Amino acid sequence: MQAGFDYEVLPVEIAVKSRAAAERIKLRLKRTVEDIIEIGRELMAIKAELPHGQFLPWIAAEFEMSRQTADNFTSVYERFGNGKLPIFSSFKPSILYALSAPSTPESVIDRAIEKAETGDKVTVADVKQWKEAAQAASQRAEEFRQESNERRKTIRELETQIDLRIDRRRTQGFCG
Repeated sequence: MQAGFDYEVLPVEIAVKSRAAAERIKLRLKRTVEDIIEIGRELMAIKAELPHGQFLPWIAAEFEMSRQTADNFTSVYERFGNGKLPIFSSFKPSILYALSAPSTPESVIDRAIEKAETGDKVTVADVKQWKEAAQAASQRAEEFRQESNERRKTIRELETQIDLRIDRRRTQGFCG
């Protein structure tokens, strides 16, 4: 678990002010996450209404927003706009964007949730490391599947050759 800040090292007046500021900032960060999810929802809704080819010009003109930024908002909404907000409200936007990327497996999201629920801080570096580990495990599993398929194919080919030899010997009268 992440240790809290030691306010005891500060003068009392500064400790009181900084604790109050921390609480206000935490509230605003939670609202930021709520706003990101709501922006994603609204972007998806209007994109569905606009004629084809008009969404990108619209977000550029109205918000000076890039497609990537819009994709970040909509990805967060698609992945996390399902009532799990209390858990995700502790994440910074950059972490939400990393977790909501299409390349992020559910196992990485589950790991981030588990870590956050224990009170530990989740970082972008954590998410990146978990994604790399998941990708490596997936690649190893795929390689194992391919090796297994190759072995099965070799076994089938050997069985076919054996069957052909047995059939030849039967037709030549060598087997009973």
